[in-house]
Amino acid sequence: MDVPTNHLRWHREQASRLRHDLADQPVDEDWIKNPVVEAEFRHVPRHWFVPEISLETAYNDAQVITERAPASGFSTVPRLLDWQFHHGR
Repeated sequence: MDVPTNHLRWHREQASRLRHDLADQPVDEDWIKNPVVEAEFRHVPRHWFVPEISLETAYNDAQVITERAPASGFSTVPRLLDWQFHHGR
């Protein structure tokens, strides 16, 4: 099934807008101080890592579980990523 080009463009533009909105708050609150980290927040397509959820959920500043397994699991919380980068965790 082919997806119309205009829908793909809308999806890409929506993801970009949500990604920048997500980056704005931690940048404005000085959580992200490194311009390289800020650029990555604004560039990396977070929704690619959680394709089963909506764009709005992928770019919400909340925990997104990316794997479920006994005694392990990964999640991401955007606001914590800059802190982890700066503290080597």
